[in-house]
Amino acid sequence: MTQNATTTDFDATYELTPLANASPAGVAQFIDLMCISFQDDPLWTAVQPDRARRHAAKRFTLEHTRLQGFLARGYVVRDRATRRVVAHAALFPPEPETTGLPGVAPAAAEALTAAVGPDAATRLNFLIDMFGSVPRDVVGRDPVKFSGPLWGLQSVCVDPAVRGKGVGTWLVRKMLAMKEPCVPIVLFTQEEENVRWYRDALGFEVVDQRDVCFDKARENGTFTNWTMVYLPKRAEPAA
Repeated sequence: MTQNATTTDFDATYELTPLANASPAGVAQFIDLMCISFQDDPLWTAVQPDRARRHAAKRFTLEHTRLQGFLARGYVVRDRATRRVVAHAALFPPEPETTGLPGVAPAAAEALTAAVGPDAATRLNFLIDMFGSVPRDVVGRDPVKFSGPLWGLQSVCVDPAVRGKGVGTWLVRKMLAMKEPCVPIVLFTQEEENVRWYRDALGFEVVDQRDVCFDKARENGTFTNWTMVYLPKRAEPAA
């Protein structure tokens, strides 16, 4: 997600609208964009090494366990000229008393296992629990620094056709501005390049880094997860 300098007037070229307002065609474009963006990332590759099953698993979990959450909390970027969905991000409110990842609805165990395979289903459930617990662990380490419940930024993705042109930075800044004065916001990423982008372009900081290993014998059986937060800017004391 490396961003290049550009003079494009993003507000004139793109519009940010709730995913809930999208037409069925727009929702289908969103699903395709999510699948293209994440189905071969380190996390999904570790969950399901077989590429065909991995792609099917990603689409199944998106359509059957995550879509309702994204419809409630997701936003899409549309090209004003073509009306095509070119980017997405979702901002979920704190759910401090629950376990699991916000926005993930339970699916029938049998259907999930049939779609992704028993090993992958076990790995997915492990990850949902892990991602649900990490923010609480982070807050517990430094309750003064993390003085408020953490909101969650999820599934930031940009169409490959416009990637690297600043659309992602514009999108996330728009999302952060929705919570001004800013609330603490947490995200997870498994790409070191994304860590640099969130840090340098958007002001997030790494608060947790851990390796997740599903299979030491497999080349792609391990991935690194970085947890990053965006903290409210504290007002300077009066002179």
